Amino acid sequence: MSVEKIQMKILQPAAVSMLRVELPKPMIDEVNNYIDETVIPENIDHSSNLVGQINRNKRSSQLKFNFDDSDTSKMFKNTLSGIGTQFLQNAYQRASRAEAYEGWTIHSYEGDYNPLHSHGVQTTAGLSCIVYLKVPKQITELPEPIGGSLNHASGATDGMTAFHWGHTSGKDHYELKHPTTAMIKPIEGLMILFPNWLNHCVNPFFGEGERRTFSANFNIYDNEGNE
Repeated sequence: MSVEKIQMKILQPAAVSMLRVELPKPMIDEVNNYIDETVIPENIDHSSNLVGQINRNKRSSQLKFNFDDSDTSKMFKNTLSGIGTQFLQNAYQRASRAEAYEGWTIHSYEGDYNPLHSHGVQTTAGLSCIVYLKVPKQITELPEPIGGSLNHASGATDGMTAFHWGHTSGKDHYELKHPTTAMIKPIEGLMILFPNWLNHCVNPFFGEGERRTFSANFNIYDNEGNE
C-alpha cells in the first residue's frame, strides 16, 4: 500500500488564540476626540494599577477611561463587549458573554515602555485588549516584524508590542518547534484581543510623536450570568 492511500490529518493543538480586528476610522476618530476632550482634561491617573513605565515626558500618562459617562464611551464598551463575546463563541466554542468593565488610555512618548506583564480580571476566565489610536510616523515606517532583524542596531521592533506564551530560542525553527512569541506592529485602528493571562510587553520608541493606545479588561460570564 502506498503512503498516498493512507488517510492522515495534521493535528496542531492551539497554544493561544488571539483576535485581530480593524476598527473603522470614524470610530477611532470619535474615541480620540472623547479622549482629547474628556479623558485628558479629567486627568484621572490610573498608573497605580499598572506596570507601565510611562513617565519620560511631561505628557506621558496612563488615564482612566470611564465607560459610563458619555454616549461615545458607552458605544465603545458595547462594541468591545460584542467583539469579545463573538471571540469566545468562535475561538473557544464557549456559550458565554464577555463584558468590558475596566478601560484606560496610555499616552507614550520617547523612551516610555511597558515591561512584561499580564492582566487580572474579576472572573475565573477573562480577556484583555489593546487598541492602537495614534502611531508616530517612525513606527509606521518600520517593516512588518515577520522575520525582522535587529542586526546593526536596526530598531526594527521599536514601539511594537510583543506577546510571549512559551520558551523560545534561535534554533526553534530547525528543531520543528512552533513560535511562542508574536510581535505586533501598531497600526491606527488595529485592535488585538487576547486571554488576560497572556504575557506581553511594549518596546520603547525614539523620536517625536505620541503613541496612544487604549486597553481594557473583560469579565467572562456564562449564559446564566454566573462566573
